[in-house]
Parts: sequence; structure tokens; C-alpha cells
Amino acid sequence: CKTDRKGETSYSLQVVCESHLRVVGTGGGDGDAFRVLELGKGKRLVKMPTRLIGFSDGWSFLQGHDVQLTQTSEAKRWLAQYLLSDRAYDQHGNPCGDLPEWVVADKPGWLDSGAYLLPNGEIIGDAGNVIVDLELQSKHADSSVSGTFDSWVENVGSLLHGNDTALLAVGASLASVLVGVLGVSGFGIHLYGQSSGGKTSSCYPAMSVLGSPEDRLSTWKSTPLGLTLLARCSNDALMTLDEVKLVEPKHIEAAIYSVFSQRSKMQGSKEGVFRPEYSWRNVVLSTGELAVDAFMRVKTGMDIDAGALVRLVQVRHRPFGNLHGFANGSAFADHLRAASCENFGAVGRWWIECLVKNKDEVRADFSKIKERWNGRGGHGQRQRVAEYFAVIEAALTLPSKTLKLDVKACQSVLDSFYAEWVDDFSKGGNGSHEEALLVERLEAVLSQQGKFLTKTANDQAYQQHELWGYFHDRGDVREYLVFPAVFRDRICGTIDSTVAAKLLAERGLLRRLPSGRNMTVALVAGGHPSKRRFYALSLPVVDDLDDEEVL
Repeated sequence: CKTDRKGETSYSLQVVCESHLRVVGTGGGDGDAFRVLELGKGKRLVKMPTRLIGFSDGWSFLQGHDVQLTQTSEAKRWLAQYLLSDRAYDQHGNPCGDLPEWVVADKPGWLDSGAYLLPNGEIIGDAGNVIVDLELQSKHADSSVSGTFDSWVENVGSLLHGNDTALLAVGASLASVLVGVLGVSGFGIHLYGQSSGGKTSSCYPAMSVLGSPEDRLSTWKSTPLGLTLLARCSNDALMTLDEVKLVEPKHIEAAIYSVFSQRSKMQGSKEGVFRPEYSWRNVVLSTGELAVDAFMRVKTGMDIDAGALVRLVQVRHRPFGNLHGFANGSAFADHLRAASCENFGAVGRWWIECLVKNKDEVRADFSKIKERWNGRGGHGQRQRVAEYFAVIEAALTLPSKTLKLDVKACQSVLDSFYAEWVDDFSKGGNGSHEEALLVERLEAVLSQQGKFLTKTANDQAYQQHELWGYFHDRGDVREYLVFPAVFRDRICGTIDSTVAAKLLAERGLLRRLPSGRNMTVALVAGGHPSKRRFYALSLPVVDDLDDEEVL
């Protein structure tokens, strides 16, 4: 302060803030500019919007961060000028150029700098000028630590040997951090099996990799929007959803697509502009007594899209195969849970540190592992899931020496899970999931003998509620002439009728006219001499049954 009295000039200092406050950076744009403040003895970093500076909301903002402001209006004016300035000052108050630009990290996971932001705000690696502003937080993304890396390997990791589901789940957990390094999309693993079979217990070691299992465990009992918010809180990490039966059946397909779209719903505001969009990337571990498609079919009578089942891969839970000396599965499950709840978080931090330091080597090693999974057979849907298993294999085998895991055993477990999934997904065939379901619906419709009349019958005398078509014998094959509406509504499902007809024709289950048209013409049907159009279909022949299986 400069004071002039009777021709004499004097200078003095006046306190404008009783606590440590220093502007260390600037950033923003499009009406969202901010200053990065260094506050308090701990010199914590806080983002302050410039629109608040100099107004009562701004002073309240600072006081909310325990900044002890002066109440002198003139001193507040000087402080506001300092906060709005683009000039940088060193620790001694000397000008040192312009304030550096900072970026905002508003979600956990991998940063552009190559560092990793934990959900609690800690950063592993060199993040550069980054201010953490996590608007969304959830205890289900816990990143706390209990025990040590070695205690986890000794007390939890050692119990994975001989227990396939637990090993797969741990692989999914390690993969949840790896996907961001590899630049691949997230995916999900749904474990299904009978109640009290150890599904949730098998997931405890997986959840303990990144934090407290009891906190990280969530359920399917949520809206699609709630799941997407949780996915954002768990970005580049594992998201665990227990008991699929808790979700509303009508919402399950939308929930799957919402989570694995990796982007929030596009929405507008009342001001006529788009609201900010959010993105994320996760690996999801799900459990349930039923497979997702079976659950939806039981509850709604409808099939779920194959696209949802490629995103959330369904594998059958395997009971504990190695009890490690415990009397029974229940005692082992209790011990596995307890050990996971005592030792958690350290392995995840170690794994992240390894990835931060060795990204290029990890990508090169993954390319070699991926070659083992390339060309795993047939349809593109199966190759896409094979790539998921390649990521899990990389997540298990790259750190296998330190985690004391057997590489060959890990590969064998993943190979067998994938083979089972392919068989179930394609219903034992070589085609896509949609094609397998199409044939199943065809069999179900054509097996309803009471819905069909002979080709020359008088349908005026038909006493049943609904007629689906006619049948006649062409040599050794019984051919069914199905009304087009029945074909579209009961056989095609969600597949376009033209595509469905082509798939069935390729299997020899639909007869085309010489012209190549999908519908054939019956010259006489139902006792009438008129021409009518039908789909000419026949049942598939099963030729791989053993003699003792034939009734």
C-alpha cells in the first residue's frame, strides 16, 4: 500500500488473505474458464471458475475451501485482480511469465499424459498440469488398500489354482485396466449357474484387485441411467453387477447397450443446446442364476439381440475344483471372501504402475498373444469375443511370473471357456447366434402340428383358433406351406424376413422357386382352386445322434 502524507510517501503491507493462496494455472474455454489455486498448508489444488471471481459467490467458494479472507472491500478488490490476472508469480511473489495451461480430469482412468487417475483423486505416473475434478463418485469404485502385494499373492492369488471361474474373473479385473492401454473396447463377462453355487464368492478375488470387494460389489438393481453413471465412475476399471434377476426384464437389453455403448445418451437442454456427453470404458463382471437370454425369454417371451450377447459374454459358472484343504465348498468360499476382504487394492496399483512404465512392451506382447486367438473360427461375432479372451489372457499371463500363475493353465482355462461359449452361442452350429435362434423358432413353429392342415384339406371345417398354413409330403420330406405373416411374426423374430429367408434357404430349409423368389406358389390349397403364396419350409434333420439316443 502506498500512502502520501504531508509530502512524505510511505509503503506498507496489508493482508488480503490469512491463509496460503496462490494461482498456479489457468484453463478452460467456451465460457468455462477457470483458475487453478494452490491452497492451505498442504498446497492442495482447486479449480475456481473465473465467473465467480469478485462476486459474493466467489468469496463463498473460497471460504468453503477454508480460505481465510480479509473483510476489507479494498483488499478483496486487490485479491480479485490477482485471481483474474494471467501473470504467474513464483513462491516469493516475483513475476515469472504467464500462467501455464492446465486440463481438467473429470473421470478416473487413463489420462492423455499416460498417467492413471484413481477414483479417490490419486494419480499414478506423471500427469503434468492436470487438475482433478471428479464430479461423479461412487463407493462401488473403491480404490483403497489393505495388506500388501505379497499378502494378496500368498493369501488370495494362491487360491485361484484349480478354480476356473475365480481365475477368469481375476483376468477380467486385470483386463479392465489393460483395455485402455491396448485401445480396445470394453466388454462384459456374465457368470450364470445355480443358486449358492459360489458365483459371487468367485468374484471376490477379482474385486479385491482394485479395492475393497464389499464396497466394489454392486447389483443389477438400477435403471439404465444409473448403470451408465456407475460405469463412468468405474472408467478403465472393473464394474461388478450381482444378480441379473434384480433388473427389470424390459430394461435389461437397454441396460446392456447403455453400458457398452461407452457414451452417454445424447440430450438437449431447455436452452436449445446439447448437454455435455460423457464417455467411459469398462470390463463388467456380472452374475445370475440364469443366462441373460434365458432370463429375458422366461420373463418376457422375447429373444435378446445377439449384439447384446456379444457385448456381455455369457459363460457357465464352474464350481470350485480345488478346495485347498477345506472340508467343503462352503467353507472354502467363506475363506476366499475373508482373505479377499483383508488383502485388497495393492495388486491393482502395482499393475497400473507396470502399465504406466511399460506401455509399448505390453502392446507388443499383446500382439503375439492375439495371434493365438485370430481365426478362431467362422462368424465375426465369435472372432470379436475371441479378442476379448485374448485381452484376458494378456492380463493373466503378462504378470504371471510375479503373480505366481501358471501360463499354460491360464491358457487352458480360457480355451475351454471360449469353446463352451461358442457351442452355446451358436447352438452347436457354425453360423451366427441369430441363425441358430432362427432355426430354433422354425422348429418350434413347424412342430405345432395342430396349426397346419393337409394341402388339399377344406379349411372351412378347421376348428382350431388359428391356422398357420398347410403341409404336404415331397418324397421323404414333409414340407410346410407357412403364411407370410406367420413367417415374419413367429419365425423371423428380430431378423428381417428377406435375410431370414436367405439364411434358411442356404441351410436347405426353405425351397425357392426356379426364379429365385423366396415364396413358392401352391396351385390348390385349402380346397380352393386359387393361387396363394406361402413360405415352403421343412424341418432340419438331426444326423449326429447315437443309436441309444433315438427313441
